Amino acid sequence: MVRENTEYEVLVFYSPSTKKSYTITPEEYKGYYGVDLKCLSICLYHICNVSRDKLREFFSTFRIDIPAGSMNNILNKDKGIFLKESQDILYAGLKYLYTHIDSTGSRERGINQFTQVVCSELFSFFTTLKSKSRLNVLAALQGIKVEDLKYRYNEEGIKMMGILKVPKKYIDIFSKLPSKQTTFDIKGLEEFVKKNMHTLIKHKNMFNWVKDALAIGYYHTQNILPIVKNLISDHAPEYDKIAKDGQGLCWVHDGRHYKKIEPTTPILRTDYETFLEKYWDYYRKLLNYKNRPSQELAIKLDKEFDELFTTKTCYKLLNQRIEKTYAEKEKLLLVLKHPQIPLHNNIAELGARAKVRKKDVSFHTMSELGTNLQDAFLTIIQTANKLHISAYKYISDRLKNSFELTSLADLILAKVNSS
Repeated sequence: MVRENTEYEVLVFYSPSTKKSYTITPEEYKGYYGVDLKCLSICLYHICNVSRDKLREFFSTFRIDIPAGSMNNILNKDKGIFLKESQDILYAGLKYLYTHIDSTGSRERGINQFTQVVCSELFSFFTTLKSKSRLNVLAALQGIKVEDLKYRYNEEGIKMMGILKVPKKYIDIFSKLPSKQTTFDIKGLEEFVKKNMHTLIKHKNMFNWVKDALAIGYYHTQNILPIVKNLISDHAPEYDKIAKDGQGLCWVHDGRHYKKIEPTTPILRTDYETFLEKYWDYYRKLLNYKNRPSQELAIKLDKEFDELFTTKTCYKLLNQRIEKTYAEKEKLLLVLKHPQIPLHNNIAELGARAKVRKKDVSFHTMSELGTNLQDAFLTIIQTANKLHISAYKYISDRLKNSFELTSLADLILAKVNSS
């Protein structure tokens, strides 16, 4: 790296009406530092997880002294284009055949939060929210904050309230609304509930179920952004009931529960090892099915699942674990209906590690803007990697306002349309 100082003759205009002078400088050199330095700073910070202090130390070795405030500006100021591109990536990526999701802990000003990683083989989208609730997952899939969610009383909302065990007396009160297509924001919903069923407010969990149901009612019937068709996740309850065509559980994650079992006698160990061998043998049969799916083979594998996961052994703990797997049959066998979906959620777990590595260096962000930008750059960098695009060149192109490179969202859409 070589330090380069460039001298410009710039135009300065004075406005009598505002009593201010206006200087016209080249776009790429606003803020005293060139695009290459800015881009290198951003990439070192977000790709290599170099801390801000270490960035300043690095540049000082080239006799480029950057004050702390200037470094903050380089990393955070005027980065709205990257926030928008992050949203565009989400909307394009959700049009794919399936979507993975996982979460990991994060912090903002020392307060615990959670980052949801929404992804597929074409994109990765990161968004940090306050909790892991179903409402937060719905917000993540819409690229918004929880407070901006919409709630809709409609047939889908009524159906979901029934599934989530909302008492009929509350569902009947909603039926008094003049339309079965009534949409609320959170303030409007709370006002309606306080006015017509104030006792519901006292039952926090039940009111959350109502909000979940009506938020899903809106999400499944809105036409602003793509609705997730098949959602692949772990067993966390907040991911349940969200996907339009069903939730697929991760077989690898389910298999990890069996690894926690530790037989203490030879007889129990024999039962344990024999079952695990059959477990992974069945998993390999599902992989083969994905390559050559057929209705006949799907029926056969469905029956084999029943036979395997109704097995009774001498080991009580193993039997309990087998019963839990059997209870998730529909989600574990979603692949029989949709052979294109993966059998594991590894891609989302790997995406979450990128956020974890960032947290190892920067324990927490100091503002909402800092959190949003960190997520946006992780989104852009991880997506660029998946599309085999140079993240450095892409970020530099946007910083220069040249837009010579096709947007990542358009590249995703081209691949979606060709699949």
